[in-house]
Amino acid sequence: MANCPNCGRKLRLTDYKPVCPDCGVNINYWNINERLLVESEQAEVDHAKFQPKVDRAKAAYIGSWQSILRIVLTLLPVGALFLPLFETDGWPKTVMEVFGFVQNNAGALLKEPAAAAAVLCAALGAVFSIVCLILIASSLGPHGKRRTAVFYGLGAVFCVAALAAELVWASSETALAAAPVTVAVGSWLFAVLGVVRFAWCEYLLVKGVKIRHTPCIIGGLPAEEYFGLVEKGESIDDIRRKMLIALTRQEVERVEQAKRDAGIEEEGGAA
Repeated sequence: MANCPNCGRKLRLTDYKPVCPDCGVNINYWNINERLLVESEQAEVDHAKFQPKVDRAKAAYIGSWQSILRIVLTLLPVGALFLPLFETDGWPKTVMEVFGFVQNNAGALLKEPAAAAAVLCAALGAVFSIVCLILIASSLGPHGKRRTAVFYGLGAVFCVAALAAELVWASSETALAAAPVTVAVGSWLFAVLGVVRFAWCEYLLVKGVKIRHTPCIIGGLPAEEYFGLVEKGESIDDIRRKMLIALTRQEVERVEQAKRDAGIEEEGGAA
């Protein structure tokens, strides 16, 4: 069973009331001010630790026009799939028609390694486009650059492999189409945009993106100063005394600024 936090009395099952039978303290509200203070400080500490991640993600997505262009280039290969990918019997096939084409020729597709490889690589290239779009958020993190470069590189490999497999399929005797297969503009763009996307990503990783950090305050102290005091091993009481001094100074400055603003308004009214 639990003990009273004030007097240490061991509480029994019959002690269902929130008040200790010995000292009479309300256990629910015991030391409530200290607990609220600790929770508020912890909330500010958690915010100060998480805010840099938000700043890095914001810079990676919309920190500059180069970052915005990377988002566009990341999704462009997916858009290329909606253009004609190949032509057979005089009819162009877009990605929507390819789904039906694969479904209707699933058995024969397994006998055509090049055609199966083209479909598989194109699907993986599209999947990597979505994955890369998500990974942009962590591209400026400690290990984000290496991870982002690897996934963009794999995406480019699959885009080029899809085109290569389709060219092999188009040059071979195929049993999947009634007429010879011709590679269309969508497949070429899919491969080219995959390589351009990778090149632009590498350029940004080398060049770097400027991160605008949002200042965080913990109990009136800048987050950097607070974490520095914690690393030095200062006691929580000493840190809170510095917090109180900082908060008092900020309040005095706020009051003085309010007085100055009021004086300006009074002078303006008198004029």
